[in-house]
Amino acid sequence: MTRGIGIQRAVVLFSLLAPATSFLHYRPQQGQRSCRVVPPQAVFSEDNEFGGRFSMESLRSRQAQLESAKFSQEKKWRDADCESGVRVSLTDWVRRLDVQYPLAACGTSSSTIYLCHLETGEILAKGARRPDTANEIENLDKALYHMYGEYDGGGTVAIAFHEDLICEASRDGSVHFWRLDAGSARLVYQGAMKALEGTFVTDLKLDDEFLWVASADGKLRAFPLDSNMPLALQTQPELEWQFSSMLISLSLTPDIGCGVVTTVGGTVELISLENDGRSLCSFYPPYDDDDEEHTSVHAMCAQLVAHEEDEDGELRYSIAVGGNDGSLILQPIQLDEDGEVDEYRPFMGSLRRFKPRHKGPVKCVANPIPGMLISASEDGSMRVWDIEQAHCLYQFVGYKVWMGSLWTDGSRIVSDGSDNTIIVHDFKKQAGTVDMEEDDMEEDSWS
Repeated sequence: MTRGIGIQRAVVLFSLLAPATSFLHYRPQQGQRSCRVVPPQAVFSEDNEFGGRFSMESLRSRQAQLESAKFSQEKKWRDADCESGVRVSLTDWVRRLDVQYPLAACGTSSSTIYLCHLETGEILAKGARRPDTANEIENLDKALYHMYGEYDGGGTVAIAFHEDLICEASRDGSVHFWRLDAGSARLVYQGAMKALEGTFVTDLKLDDEFLWVASADGKLRAFPLDSNMPLALQTQPELEWQFSSMLISLSLTPDIGCGVVTTVGGTVELISLENDGRSLCSFYPPYDDDDEEHTSVHAMCAQLVAHEEDEDGELRYSIAVGGNDGSLILQPIQLDEDGEVDEYRPFMGSLRRFKPRHKGPVKCVANPIPGMLISASEDGSMRVWDIEQAHCLYQFVGYKVWMGSLWTDGSRIVSDGSDNTIIVHDFKKQAGTVDMEEDDMEEDSWS
């Protein structure tokens, strides 16, 4: 089954509803203690001040509601039951984006930074700066070829967005910072990071604690956000890793405290987000069954992905790897009894291949909900897979070779890869804005 991206530029509005959860506030009487211990049998007896059997029935009802909502959401993903279309149109090509829904920060082919609203389609603010031509990046052309091959659209290389901070990496080196000036609806330039002057940055991530920076010199650095020193003035990272070759991509999975980086040398490296210096483990994915010699094939992206819960309610994890030859590979990992990666036996089970492979480099992978995987490629397609079956459920088509960013929160997919527009596939809404087409992939590609 294939879905085509609608050409319509309609903007669909919906209201954001607060969770339907009520909170009971208990105010103690004068002379009463505000906190006391109550035995379970008193809480769940039929005649008690907390509601008796009603409390247990409420818990069961709430659990049933959650399970029903989970089933409904998974079914929508499996059935491609979503509303798809263009949410934002710019006057410049979108090269990279990051999202705090409903806001999206994006960098363009001219290195202009935009802040957009994905529900209204509005451009809330934008900022531009003059490239620093004084910085000469060593082997820049070679690094760009590793990242983009024959299709380099120019402009922004990486972008990260958190709260009011936007971090941008471009071709003049370092990381550049922007903040929103609410009064003037402008993005105000905050300068570049001194610690990274002359460094070609390949990927960026922001979380609540750190700015994570992957670069062509083989280093991964983490700079603290809560430092007394502004990011632009920091000269040393708090955490640092050195790898043997240029880094291509970086992904973080805070649920198990790990991240994954990919290198031009072909390795996929699993790291702890707390302990720097070395990786927990690494492996070389065998990209091509028929080629046993050294090739120029390497991973373009990698992400820890969660499988569906087992009978005990536990999640298993694997590393999903997308190659520059269109391959998609899954390496299961072993967790210990504390839910952390087993450093002595990190891998479990056999490595698996997803088929058919993409016809172009796989630029992004993501794990919207446990048991499902998204891959996006330069071949113009975005595929949704069942992880357990290694089976492609359907694909979205109509993208261009400029695909570079993919974001999901489990309810929607936001991506670039369609010239000057931002595309959203919203699984919270009803399908209807795109046409369903028969699968147009060649029969032999499925072998």
